[in-house]
Amino acid sequence: MQSGRGSAMNLDVQTLFDFGAKYGPAIAVGQRWRLVTAGFLHGGLLHIGMNMWVLMDLGAGVEELYGVARMIVIYFVSSVLGFYISTIWNPGVPSVGASAALFGLVGAMLALSIRHRGALGDHVRNVYLRYVIYMLIFSLLPGIDMAAHVGGLMGGFGMAWIAGQPAYGNFTRENIWKIAAAICVVITAYSFLKMYLWFAHAPQ
Repeated sequence: MQSGRGSAMNLDVQTLFDFGAKYGPAIAVGQRWRLVTAGFLHGGLLHIGMNMWVLMDLGAGVEELYGVARMIVIYFVSSVLGFYISTIWNPGVPSVGASAALFGLVGAMLALSIRHRGALGDHVRNVYLRYVIYMLIFSLLPGIDMAAHVGGLMGGFGMAWIAGQPAYGNFTRENIWKIAAAICVVITAYSFLKMYLWFAHAPQ
């Protein structure tokens, strides 16, 4: 892996690797924290700007229907599974970005549309199937990690199918999801700590 002349609009590969990009050979030797950190890194301002625009569009709907705790778990699992699939599919290609998790949010809405038959389910399914088509077409562009997107979509759909919508009268069930969300946050913080410790001791 070689470094290049990066900029705020287009960070070089070495910088992304140093800060926790998904990279199969590094993950294979024990740096599994990269499966987490990669989802919070972006290749430049345009990359993060596009993903944040999509998150603002998708996130509010998912949060409203699934609640904050479930959304955190869906987002986390989708991102990690996306980069895990990417590691298997394209192990030697570094990858970063929130798009695996964003595909997971789309998958969560598709799961909801299948659970709820009728006009509402049909409407949600039609809207988010278009999302999938547009985003998968975009995934065909050079340099886009299709494997992470597909893995994220699968993870979001599966996690949302398991989670279901909040049952506010069932305090035990809701507390379990709050604990699961807290665990996801702790794992994320721990992964960035591992990244920092690795970076601090890596040869410069």
